[in-house]
Amino acid sequence: MGYRKYSDKERSDALLALDLNGGNVQGTAEKLGIPHRTLVEWDNARKAGGENTDIHNKKRRGDLAERLEVLIWELVDSIPGKIAAAGLKDTAIAIGILTDKAQLLKGAPTSIIATAEAQKTIELIMARTGLSEERAREIVAETLDFPEYLDSE
Repeated sequence: MGYRKYSDKERSDALLALDLNGGNVQGTAEKLGIPHRTLVEWDNARKAGGENTDIHNKKRRGDLAERLEVLIWELVDSIPGKIAAAGLKDTAIAIGILTDKAQLLKGAPTSIIATAEAQKTIELIMARTGLSEERAREIVAETLDFPEYLDSE
């Protein structure tokens, strides 16, 4: 049986996958189809060489994030031509997902996170002041400028 020659990128990708899998050599090797011994040798060589894998991995993740962002923009640009053919269900799902992701990209909480945080604040106000839930909701709605928190769950 002959030996396979791996590129530097394949080796780097395998070591990144190993790190992301918490150092599980056996599982990573199986998933990638790389011999267990090969992955162990690469990992040992990396450790012996003192390579700063955290910096390397952050750079690789950053590169991946940039590539994904380009792909996302391509997909977003293709959406208008597909809206007419989409059904109501697909359109509603897409609107929900895109709205949620836009909120996250702006650094704003999603409605689930915001609602949970508002509820905690309401409970804290009630516990510390003895105010009714209705009044605590009013305070949160006024303070956060989110009138939807006036509605009971």
